Amino acid sequence: MTKRLPLSCENCRRRKIRCLGSGVPCDTCRKRGVASTCQFKRDVTQGPPPESPETSQGLLLKRIADLASLLLRSIELTTTLNAQHSHALRSPVSEDFIHPAQDELSGLPLSTYRDGHISTRNITRTRHGEVGSIIASSSGHIRYVPYSTSRNPDVFHSLQSQSQLEFPPGIFLFTETTPSKQSLLDILPPFHHYDKLLDTFLNIFSPLFHILHDKIFQSNYLKFKQDPQYAPLSFIGLVFIALGLAVTAIDKESSILADSGREASPAKSINSLAVKYRQTAIKCLAADNFMWRHNLHTMQYLIILIYTINYTQGPAWTLLGTTLNITIAIGCYINPKLLKLHPIEVQERRRAWAALMILYTIQNTCLGNLAPFTIENNIQLPADIEDNKIVPGSFHEGIHNTEQPLAPKGPTKISYILFKFRLYSLASDICTISTASLGKIKALDDRIETEVQAQAERFSEQRDLPTYHQAHSFILNNYTNHLILLLHRICLLKPEGLEDGSLTPSYGKCEQAALAILSNYEILNSRHDFKPYSWYTYGLGAFHAFLAISTLLVLLGKPRAPQTPRRLILHAVQSCFQRFHDSLSCSEICNRAFSILDPLVPEKSLPLTPFPAFSDGVSDLGSTGGVRSSSAMIMDQSDQSDSFDLSLWSLPESFEEIVSKIPCEQWLSPVGFPWTDRCPSDVTYHDSIV
Repeated sequence: MTKRLPLSCENCRRRKIRCLGSGVPCDTCRKRGVASTCQFKRDVTQGPPPESPETSQGLLLKRIADLASLLLRSIELTTTLNAQHSHALRSPVSEDFIHPAQDELSGLPLSTYRDGHISTRNITRTRHGEVGSIIASSSGHIRYVPYSTSRNPDVFHSLQSQSQLEFPPGIFLFTETTPSKQSLLDILPPFHHYDKLLDTFLNIFSPLFHILHDKIFQSNYLKFKQDPQYAPLSFIGLVFIALGLAVTAIDKESSILADSGREASPAKSINSLAVKYRQTAIKCLAADNFMWRHNLHTMQYLIILIYTINYTQGPAWTLLGTTLNITIAIGCYINPKLLKLHPIEVQERRRAWAALMILYTIQNTCLGNLAPFTIENNIQLPADIEDNKIVPGSFHEGIHNTEQPLAPKGPTKISYILFKFRLYSLASDICTISTASLGKIKALDDRIETEVQAQAERFSEQRDLPTYHQAHSFILNNYTNHLILLLHRICLLKPEGLEDGSLTPSYGKCEQAALAILSNYEILNSRHDFKPYSWYTYGLGAFHAFLAISTLLVLLGKPRAPQTPRRLILHAVQSCFQRFHDSLSCSEICNRAFSILDPLVPEKSLPLTPFPAFSDGVSDLGSTGGVRSSSAMIMDQSDQSDSFDLSLWSLPESFEEIVSKIPCEQWLSPVGFPWTDRCPSDVTYHDSIV
């Protein structure tokens, strides 16, 4: 008598749930996301006859041989990585990460939660094997499930069920009680104020660190205004971070300060509001239980939070490790082209990962390139296109072709972060030079020149560009010239084994780069439309100008014929020094720089006239000097007389040694610089990682 076979599939029989048994896979397995493991006993029983022992033995021997081959390849790979480890310590970001800014986008929809069922995004097969799946819960949080786990129907079903559970009550990270959503919303300023602040964020800071998709952010913001209680905590946290950044760029006469500020001075009120909004953002982060559940918003506002804290208070590297682990938990370390994602989410993931790699590079470089690990990945950089160009099919040809999509002639909002990605890599390499090797200096100089030319091409038509792009060109040019100073300053003290003639080019490059920085700094301070960027001129811009002045003072003290008349160099130094004096009450960096330079800067022997600068008020980026071919500034040099008398001024020898011998990484950020004096505690501190 033939034994009866069950009508239900093995998955449904094991779970003791209803199975329609209509075919492979059954509807139940398909809804549960385990279609790949659905099978019926009748199919197994009525399958082909078992193989002979000889055939089974042959297959077993073949599998053993394949495993042995894989083991040998793994040993070879591990040996190679260990051999390269000492070289890779220069930066925690693997060189394999730096791919062309191209993309392969699919037109597939985002994962959603509909009708009580979780829609998962299965990753396609690659030559490296199967990856895994991303599970989304009803609360909007996601998690990455490895392929080996997703293949087990019981474990996968358990994870799906857990993703729908609310977080256990009574567990809160920073305080004993979880703040209510209403108590967090009560800290918001009036709607008309934070409308203005978010406009400031989108126009000033979003293009500078462009990891958010502006249209998506604005759409979520409109929904948030209609019903704030409905908004997820992760987005409310993003709003508070945006407010905390935007308040640092408002005018001192703004009505926002008049209504919300409670301190004695505008500078103190700005600082107080920024701190309050950042602290509330952290409360939103904790209230959302970010240590246990996450989504793309969690990663985005952690990255922006680190950026904000670094530029306003100092290093926030402890958050960086947490952020990396969260990006791994939601699968952002996997190349998005392997996921069935909407093109916008593909780019948001790539932007966030690139920003995270930038932060890791900054951290490692500032700490002396001592990272004990490297981050290996093959994720391409985000596409250099505007947000409104990211649509399904926009990169369809890039899926099969290796050619890069044509970059737009002018800059995009993502261009700045792509430029800085390469410049931070350059900074990391510059900081590894310990001795004056002309060959290494020349190689890095050529890389810097390539970046300068690329900037010149992208920002060539400045008059037609938005204000933020014009500001970006000055900030990028300042940072690039700052790298030139760091690269060549080792030659300011005559290194052993180098003749005077071989040092002349380095002296000239330092002179032109320093003058370009002071020229850019003057323009950023003097143009009215750049007033919202005072946080930069009070922060990193002032620090770059401090190194530029210090370098020019050292060069002035050398018995050499400068490329620019000494009186014009002195004029540039004195004009910037006066800017520091005028900003004493607003910037701790200006305060500290002024106190160091005060006894060193020559007294004003010439009447101050407007500082020689660009002829049209915008940068015309060119060669290494950074502006207008080989000249650092457009100036009237018809009077070539040089009335500066070196016999009336001398620079202490110790200062020249300090400028040349302070470790390179300490010149990258005012936080890491060994300031010898302390400033009044009521002065606003502005650091920056722009």
